[in-house]
Amino acid sequence: MSLPLRARRVLVTFTAVGATAVSALLAPAMADAAPAPQPATATAAAAAMTSATITGHGYGHGRGMGQYGAYGYAVNYHWTYQRILSRYYGGTHLARPAAAKGSNRINVRLTAFNGKNVRVTSKSSWFKVGNKYRFEAGQYAVLKYLSDGKIQVYRGSSCTSGATLVGTVTTGVVRSAAAPGNDVRKMLAVCNGATRKVYRGYLTLLSKDGTWGGRRLVNTVGVDDYLRGVVPRESPASWADAGKGWGMQAIRAQTIAARGYALTDTVHSENHSQTCDTTACQVYGGAGTNDTRIEDSRTDNAVATTTGLVLLNSAGKMVASEFSASTGGFTAGGTFPAVSDQGDAAASNNPYHNWTSKVSTASLQSRYGSVIGTLTSMKVTLRDGHGAGGGRAVWVRLYGTKGHTDPISGESFRSQLGLKSTWFFLPA
Repeated sequence: MSLPLRARRVLVTFTAVGATAVSALLAPAMADAAPAPQPATATAAAAAMTSATITGHGYGHGRGMGQYGAYGYAVNYHWTYQRILSRYYGGTHLARPAAAKGSNRINVRLTAFNGKNVRVTSKSSWFKVGNKYRFEAGQYAVLKYLSDGKIQVYRGSSCTSGATLVGTVTTGVVRSAAAPGNDVRKMLAVCNGATRKVYRGYLTLLSKDGTWGGRRLVNTVGVDDYLRGVVPRESPASWADAGKGWGMQAIRAQTIAARGYALTDTVHSENHSQTCDTTACQVYGGAGTNDTRIEDSRTDNAVATTTGLVLLNSAGKMVASEFSASTGGFTAGGTFPAVSDQGDAAASNNPYHNWTSKVSTASLQSRYGSVIGTLTSMKVTLRDGHGAGGGRAVWVRLYGTKGHTDPISGESFRSQLGLKSTWFFLPA
């Protein structure tokens, strides 16, 4: 869920071989006007659509909170985080259930190390591997997962040096002896090439399914310490200073949304990990890189002042508080009611309220050419009804010299062309 509009009608221009298509302003509608049908006997005289300049709104799925909208509401309208969350997550209320306590632990899969052996160190604290082998500060433990499930442990002196076999353990848990506070030199670090990624909590090398190829490195860390590594990666910590400090309300809203999303993430869980560290889940950077701390005192403050807070539905169940960069001026609905988002347009730093993208249609031609012949036009056949121009595209159909496709989902179309959202418009 990382960073990378007042809705209006959208100007869309297409470039055709041998001719330039006429630009059109689309009137709000649940479906766009259909193009003239192409008979099966159409010849190459029909203009081939090879590229498109498309404009649209928003960045991301648009469900739940928009990060730029939260910023706009905080800085321009002086909304508190409670009011921001109430706007985006209708039908919910804030609470501090036991399951969301900041000291509770969460297991995070560090995806850069999937399928790999690992090298771990601590700059100024001794640490143990498998509760058996002690390594002094500055030494490196190399953990190699074996096909029988055991782990060989080697001792080295850097991220790239050779290493000497120490022995074998049955569990790949690595724990630091120190209570590090904010000193990254006392925390555990994992080599990623010549770079050391630093993490709070402890690390475990294991296999998700008992196989050598299923190797995973998992960081077990307190929920609030996890959020200290998430929030400044998802929303710039500098936002807290904007609007004479009102931006902190957006950061607190982001923190609460991130907490609830992580604690309800079942889509990306595996046997030994609840979530991951990429945009597929939430971006988690850990505590530092090499000897530099990458957490921020401002986002630390947001975590501390909202500790334990999540959103519950009317049944008292924690909700998956999804968010995306920009709603484009209207949320997409789904679990939470679709609402207009004036904050998205009010955020002067939002580059995604309105966007323009010139794309090649080659991927569409390649995938659907056997069905439609030469691509000549395309049409949105259904929109969701949320926002100007009828809102986001639900279904799209392509037309060509041989016929047309069955309906293609707006999300599939967006993905194939690399568009920022499904709130886009095509020519009549």
